[in-house]
Amino acid sequence: TSAATAGSAVAADVGKVDVELVRGGAATPVTNANKRDFVARKARFLVTNGAEAEVEAMRDGLSKVLAPKYLRMFSAEELQRVVRGPERIDVAEWRRVTALSGYAAESKQVLWFWRCVEEDLDESARQALLLFWSASSLPPVFGFRSADDDFDFEIERAGRTRECPTASTCHKLLRLPAYASYEELRRKLVMALELGASGFAEA
Repeated sequence: TSAATAGSAVAADVGKVDVELVRGGAATPVTNANKRDFVARKARFLVTNGAEAEVEAMRDGLSKVLAPKYLRMFSAEELQRVVRGPERIDVAEWRRVTALSGYAAESKQVLWFWRCVEEDLDESARQALLLFWSASSLPPVFGFRSADDDFDFEIERAGRTRECPTASTCHKLLRLPAYASYEELRRKLVMALELGASGFAEA
C-alpha cells in the first residue's frame, strides 16, 4: 500500500481520488517504520479535507443568513459562544425562570433542590440535570432570562418518595416528590442522573 491511497477513503459517492499525503507519496510504501505517520496524516486529511462539500454547503447556507463580513467580527471563541451558548450554567438565573406547581418558593424541598444544584452538583452534573429536564445540556444562547416562554422551567410536586425524580422534557417539567430530608432528595436526584435517565418519562 502506498502513502498516496489516503484519498480513496474520502467518500464513496464521489469516487476514488488518490492524494499524496507527503511529497512523493505515490512511490512511498507504507511500512512498519512509517505507518504511524501515515495514519496520523490520513486522519488529519479526512478531518480537514474529507468533508469539503459539506463544509462548503454549510458555509453557503450560513452566508445567506448572516453576511460573512459580520462573522469576521468574532473571534473563534466568541463565535463558538454565540452558536452554542454559555459554557457554565447560571444557577441563580435558572432558578428565577423556574415556576412551581404544588410547592411554594419557601418549601423545604424546593430549597433543598436548589441547594443541591448549587453546592453538590459540579458543572457536568448540572449539564446532566439540564439535559434530564429539557433534552438539552446547554442553556439558551443568551442565557435563561433572554429566552421566550418556551424555555421556562417548572418543578411540580408529584411522584412517590420511594422513586427518583422524573421529567417531561417537552414541557421542561421536573416532577419532584416531597422527600423527607435533604439527603434523600440529593441521593435520589443524583441517582436519576447517574442512571442516565433521559427525562422523557411522559413527554
